[in-house]
Amino acid sequence: IAMIYFAVLQNTILYSKVKKSLMEKDLKILKYYPKLRILKFETSKAIELSNFPEFESVEEEKNDFSV
Repeated sequence: IAMIYFAVLQNTILYSKVKKSLMEKDLKILKYYPKLRILKFETSKAIELSNFPEFESVEEEKNDFSV
């Protein structure tokens, strides 16, 4: 089952420099928000922050909005 995540890139990391390596790690990049340095991606793999030194933080997307 594919899950959607949001990750914040480290300040020293350029998105253009890590895009290819992230795709090689089976991350399907859905959107990049340059001003926020936030990357939205989809993957079926479990994501551990320790495996992604280019990320400052990472969080699974949640459907926690209520009407």
